[in-house]
Amino acid sequence: MMDAVPESPGTVSYTADDLNAMTIAEIKALASDLGYTVTQTKKADIITEFLGQQEG
Repeated sequence: MMDAVPESPGTVSYTADDLNAMTIAEIKALASDLGYTVTQTKKADIITEFLGQQEG
């Protein structure tokens, strides 16, 4: 597993480093599992979009 930091029981927070270690397909699958919407196509933009949605 990645070096994700639990915020509260059952909640995992991913960092940019965690996401950079993943493929685009893996990030998109994770985002989908978390209910996030990914509209970007470049990895850096996908990561920014993911982190923005994670923060709420």
